[in-house]
Amino acid sequence: MSLDGRAEWLEADGLGGFASGAVSGIRTRRYHALLLAATRPPAGRLVLVNGIDAWVETEAGRFALSSQCYTPDVVHPDGAARVESFVDEPWPHWSFRLDDGTRIEQELFAVHGAPVVAMCWRRVGAKAPATLTVWPFLSGRDYHSLHHENPAFRFDAEIDGERVTWRPCRPSLRSPAAVISTSPTGTGASCMKRSARAASTSSRTSRPQGPSGSTWSGGKRC
Repeated sequence: MSLDGRAEWLEADGLGGFASGAVSGIRTRRYHALLLAATRPPAGRLVLVNGIDAWVETEAGRFALSSQCYTPDVVHPDGAARVESFVDEPWPHWSFRLDDGTRIEQELFAVHGAPVVAMCWRRVGAKAPATLTVWPFLSGRDYHSLHHENPAFRFDAEIDGERVTWRPCRPSLRSPAAVISTSPTGTGASCMKRSARAASTSSRTSRPQGPSGSTWSGGKRC
């Protein structure tokens, strides 16, 4: 049976929020997102993390694990072509085969009862060094709407150890935030955890971002 990249999956958090997408990883609906949180459960749904770009660098080169669709019908990069298999139980689980034969497993699950989505990547079988890099696409939009250029978007990040926090909306300390935590180096997997929080911690460190203002690079040795 061939893999149907157009098939869709959905992981709910039990509060009205969810993560959803296509098996290929290409977002085709405005409701496709990795972190869609209910700020007033079960209502007030906001998309905080639209998706990601991810790639792995090995001795053989750099290989994408993600794909995006751009106007007019341009798909880039070519990560969707590397999806070897997908299962949706007990949670979405992808297997990628890189051009050099390296296999990467990617898992995603929504934590029940909390606006948290966790993603993990694991390299299978290979022993040579490899580096995983992940860029999340942050927004902070109503889930029925689309996000265009916003000059008020806060691009700076708060960095506290292995936790990186973005608060894209400046006016209120109760505004949602996108939080990313990475697992300690040497565990064999790199994990991200994102949550909508009403935190009021002060900014510890700011780091300038690129033109998109919504990317984070966290290379990890697998």
